[in-house]
Amino acid sequence: MEEKLCFIQFTHPGGEHGADSRSADIKSWNYKNHKRKFLRAKGSVMENSQLLSDQDLMFWGEWEPQSRVTRINSNAPKDFPHFIHEPELDLDAPTQKDGRLRQNTDPYVFADAFYYRCCKQISGGKRTQLSYLKKGSIILFGSTINQNKKDEAYFGVDTVFVVGDYKEYDSQNYKKQLKGFTPKLYAEIVGIGNDTAIKSTLRCYSGATLKQNVNGMYSFVPCKRYEDGTTGFERLKIRMSDLSKFNQNGRELITNNLNSSTRNTEIEIATAVEIWNQLRNIAKKQGLLEGVSFVCPTPR
Repeated sequence: MEEKLCFIQFTHPGGEHGADSRSADIKSWNYKNHKRKFLRAKGSVMENSQLLSDQDLMFWGEWEPQSRVTRINSNAPKDFPHFIHEPELDLDAPTQKDGRLRQNTDPYVFADAFYYRCCKQISGGKRTQLSYLKKGSIILFGSTINQNKKDEAYFGVDTVFVVGDYKEYDSQNYKKQLKGFTPKLYAEIVGIGNDTAIKSTLRCYSGATLKQNVNGMYSFVPCKRYEDGTTGFERLKIRMSDLSKFNQNGRELITNNLNSSTRNTEIEIATAVEIWNQLRNIAKKQGLLEGVSFVCPTPR
């Protein structure tokens, strides 16, 4: 398959993780289907063209290892979170539970760069276009919200991922092949070694950063600063009309009610930059900051 520069609308499950039980304040490592967490973690943000470090941030994302849970808003407004998760990490959690492997975290944003390495790169035993992306491609990770309500449906974005670099690997030798390319704890957290069903070469992508950007573009997570008594916030709302001027040959760049598939559009690098700037402007109008790195918890 030919390597291409693409814009990807990437839909993953949008349900919210809670605690292990009604009386618990912990969420153990997830062994079931993927869900999102409304997270609180230290990180760095871009605000008004300035990089601000050591910020206490809230954001939507994926973190399938353990987390400390605080309940908020039992009567939360529609699409707002019911829980705040503070990431924790116990690598001694069983690899399997009730016949299920512990879930991986993909994309992974808990480092100075973001990483995406597996999900939907294989379909029907063959590599998809997602495993042949050129640098500068944009992957818009998010979830379809209100999918069955035509007038209310939108794409809730948790990560704007700009492909900065990549390294090919296979599941049998991933630790050796990705050593030095990914952070120290990455392989244990994402659980590549458990992907025994994948028997093809794939790509582990690193996201473009402020220092190693692509035509000025860098990856970011829409976020806000943590505040006591917060009710949280909805995910970054993107609708078809927001990106309609970038439609290619009459084809919509995104749809409001995309199901579990991906929507791939080949674009030029100049268009990618315009789209990226549009996404930043929309995030700013919605009161969101650009989180560019988040701190991974120390294993306990």
